[in-house]
Amino acid sequence: MSLIARAHDSTTIHLSWTPPEDPNGIVIKYRVQLMEVNTGQTFLMYAHSTRMEITTVHPAYTYECAVAASTVVGYGPFSAAFNITTPEDGKYMYVNEFIVYLFVIIITTVPSGPPQNVVIYNVTARSVMISYNPPLAYEQNGIITKYMIELTNLDLGLKSQYEASDLKLLIEDLRPYTVYEITIAGRTVIGYGPFGEEKTFRTLESGK
Repeated sequence: MSLIARAHDSTTIHLSWTPPEDPNGIVIKYRVQLMEVNTGQTFLMYAHSTRMEITTVHPAYTYECAVAASTVVGYGPFSAAFNITTPEDGKYMYVNEFIVYLFVIIITTVPSGPPQNVVIYNVTARSVMISYNPPLAYEQNGIITKYMIELTNLDLGLKSQYEASDLKLLIEDLRPYTVYEITIAGRTVIGYGPFGEEKTFRTLESGK
């Protein structure tokens, strides 16, 4: 069987295939096997036509897919398995004698969750160090390229924003003995996701 896979969006894959050339009877249904290579989880789905929409895939995951046809006697063997890694750009790959085309219509979306494990440390009168982890894997929706750190001086109500590519940032030129609030968002090539929960700290007194 010749199989075509097409990503409709970041969580949906369309599969279509041609019937087997020699099915030894009338094909009445198909069984699709989808395995998450990242986790080893395997899913079986069934179709009565030569196409299927799968809406449970994740961005930046690798999937192994195969299809088997059934007559009244039972299922035949699965087709040759192939791997698809949800890409950022459209591409095609050759698998044995089959050509599997993967067209990515929608590439990436913004993150659906904020960065994790925000830590505030090395606080002085005029500086602070911030560290954080990327959003949860299933909330990244693509490759995280940058972070936006929003800092608010609660005493004066003034906001400042800092963009960073690393997982830590040194913020300087702060006011002594002042309460600040910080929140962080992650970005893909499409844009920024939501900011996380606010954290507060107070700088030290001048001279300390």
